[in-house]
Amino acid sequence: MIAVFLTRLLIPFLVLLQVQVSRAASSYDLLSPNQQIRIQFSNDSLRNDIPAYQVFYKGRQFLRPSAMGFQLAGQATFHSLFKITDIKTREQRGTWKPVYGERAVYPDNYNEMQITMQEKILPHRLLKVVFRAYNEGVAFRYEFPDQPGMKNFTITRELTEFAFPAGTFAWQEHGHEGLYNKVLISAVKPDCELPLTVLTPDTIYAAIAEGGSSDYPRAYVQNSTVVATPYDSVSIALRNRRRGDPNTISITLRGEAKGKSNYETAWRMITIADSPGGLMERNYLLLNLNEPSKIADPSWIKPGKAIRDVTLSTIGGKKYIDYAQKQ
Repeated sequence: MIAVFLTRLLIPFLVLLQVQVSRAASSYDLLSPNQQIRIQFSNDSLRNDIPAYQVFYKGRQFLRPSAMGFQLAGQATFHSLFKITDIKTREQRGTWKPVYGERAVYPDNYNEMQITMQEKILPHRLLKVVFRAYNEGVAFRYEFPDQPGMKNFTITRELTEFAFPAGTFAWQEHGHEGLYNKVLISAVKPDCELPLTVLTPDTIYAAIAEGGSSDYPRAYVQNSTVVATPYDSVSIALRNRRRGDPNTISITLRGEAKGKSNYETAWRMITIADSPGGLMERNYLLLNLNEPSKIADPSWIKPGKAIRDVTLSTIGGKKYIDYAQKQ
């Protein structure tokens, strides 16, 4: 919804980037424009050719190898036995101007890597992951290319993980406008709200959030040691792989996603900084992941005053409507 009120002036430069490839580990690195953030992707750092990513900030590890994938209704789990079939890269250098906001101009600079994977076994389904490395943080989302047998499908669960170093803290919050509590990442309870702010032992501050979601369920996060049910073989496999490692949290969706050909998920975004203030200074990264405004002439949009009825009642709402009408 934020994007409706924004108009962008983008100056894209779509040029080929140099992706660093480690042949021994079959890993692919993507650097931010200032080279302080590095995303490393591999389909063999975890067993069974499970795709995984990790993130480094100023040479320090922020995320350890973290699994990716999906569970689909009526289909085999979409998270392992992948081979990489194509990699494309591009870079974006530009700015955009909001109708109103904290800044007159926002930077929108990133390097992007699009990785297409295919199952090694039948039915040889395709899955694409798009990574972006910004100076302010990282973002990634999944895309389901047009392919036989996937014209329409239902995502019942997203298997995205965030594997932190031991000793990482998080400020968890549950429910609408609930209290924030600082806990070890191993103690994060189910249905924890996003954004989630974390602090690693190396004093890296970060905020995990989601952006660009127009046709995808909102997400919670929770500790990966509690995602399994007795009859969920996928959850049990993931839990066993993390046995003795409670420092991983995973995505839980607030409902099913109805997908179709060329379907795109919401962005998973992580703002990274050296201090809490640095996170505030980079909070516009979330805005960059929304679609540009489709309003050709936004001149009629003017900042104004707002009234909030703290009673959240029909009587209170009508009272303020009457008040506004008289002004």
